[in-house]
Amino acid sequence: MKKHKAIYESELMENLVNEFNDIEELRFLSIITHMYVEYFLNEIICNKISKPELIIDNKGLGGFYNKFTLLKSLGFFEGKEKLEKNVERINMIRNFYAHNMLIEQKIPPKIETKINEMVYLEESNTFHEDISKIDLTSKFKVKCISTIVLLS
Repeated sequence: MKKHKAIYESELMENLVNEFNDIEELRFLSIITHMYVEYFLNEIICNKISKPELIIDNKGLGGFYNKFTLLKSLGFFEGKEKLEKNVERINMIRNFYAHNMLIEQKIPPKIETKINEMVYLEESNTFHEDISKIDLTSKFKVKCISTIVLLS
């Protein structure tokens, strides 16, 4: 990762919503979501430790999973188990799509299960409809946005 650059949150969220509105393919949604989640994991790390540039900018910390594990070890997810599970599932879904070039089904059962295991985080206050009445891709979007909002 290149030097971590903080972006105005309003600009970032506007961009996220625009990207989510433009993309219907779950593979691309999972990659975009993963990118935003990792950005906010970086932001949290930058706020939690005194010299984050030593592990983020110089790649000492490595990738997504190491950052996620660091935040778990720092206690960031204590009392936020649903948020933690959503982040884990977003990572699993992204990894599936990133490492499987040929996928025979539009949404494989394994991925459908992971999306259904994710929860809409109501404290994000981002969605005001009955989530059970929307299609699976839209559920993924709603659950991802609620997760990103709580990380931000």
